[in-house]
Amino acid sequence: MLKKIKTLNLSFNKLSSEAVDNLCMLFDDQYSELSEINLEANCIGDTKIIKICESISKSLIDKIRYLNLGQNLISDKSCANIASLVRDCLNLEVLIVYENHIRNFGAALIMGEIKSHVSIKVFDISWNTIGENLTHEPTISEIKRDEKVRETEGRKFMNVSVTEMRKTMTFNTSDDKPRSRARNISPFAKELSNLFLNLNSKLIHLDISHNNMDSNDSKFLCEEVKQNHSILGLHVDGNEMRVDDLGFLFPTNNKVNSHDYYANSQIYYQIAKGHPNIRTKITNVRKIRSKNNCWICEGWKEVMFTYKPKKVKDITSLNVKLHLSFENYIPTETILKIDVFVCYRMVPPGEILYYFTVNETLIENYGSDTVNAKEDIYFV
Repeated sequence: MLKKIKTLNLSFNKLSSEAVDNLCMLFDDQYSELSEINLEANCIGDTKIIKICESISKSLIDKIRYLNLGQNLISDKSCANIASLVRDCLNLEVLIVYENHIRNFGAALIMGEIKSHVSIKVFDISWNTIGENLTHEPTISEIKRDEKVRETEGRKFMNVSVTEMRKTMTFNTSDDKPRSRARNISPFAKELSNLFLNLNSKLIHLDISHNNMDSNDSKFLCEEVKQNHSILGLHVDGNEMRVDDLGFLFPTNNKVNSHDYYANSQIYYQIAKGHPNIRTKITNVRKIRSKNNCWICEGWKEVMFTYKPKKVKDITSLNVKLHLSFENYIPTETILKIDVFVCYRMVPPGEILYYFTVNETLIENYGSDTVNAKEDIYFV
């Protein structure tokens, strides 16, 4: 019967060496049908991870599609093996290695294989130590709420069980902070830029948040990502960069942003398999998560906003701009199509308020629309 199993979820256990050996025997079976493996939060360590990767690459090379190795004390020692697994397993679609101890070199090894992979759609390497801005590694405390508690507190989520993980870290923002590669671009940033430039990449969701990447890497990546039009979901909080509501990447300065900037992301909502759109009606939670501007996680949709002016002698003389509530009503340019001004925008789910201005004069008829979250578009 074990040979017929396609999904194996052993997350949040503490697997012994004997258990890992038995797992590898299961993986090594040529008749095994496993395609989804979740070993999250088992504190397995590099030695066992290397063994697991070798077993998967040996017998599940054409079957594995989903692999979650988050929270397993992984360091650079096993990253070469993870990279080899990515290279060999051409049908792999989702790789999750969040909350480990992967540094820049190890991350570069994995990204070097991700950038040209033919199938990977989702890669999560958040909460590692890729950058150089940390004086202490992140610590984590977990708060699990059962369904009844969430219901009584008005915190019931629509389609996913959420674990609140509160994380803290200390940043070195002084002028004399160490720069081992001053004015140089790190290996990981170079590999990531190659992914941005690869028009054949299938990756649509990338999470590199809370890796403390410095301004050198950030400025470099912000330029390179302009060439990319395929990644729809990008998480970069906890680095010296941010994503705006248009999906553009911008560098930031830690010395300008207070530590509240990082505190805004203390609640980390992990995307559960099969439920990439994490939907909630809680206003405060939406405000915290909306700063990520991830079109996939929040289920953003493309909406066409139109304004048709009344009869005017010269319609081309009109300067019509759209103002959206979720952007604090910052003006956005429109395009004239025949006799209608049009603006296509990606918008988050929920009620959207908007208005138009014509030659900087407010049009009194305010508009509103309710947008439903986009349906799931990926995951095995």
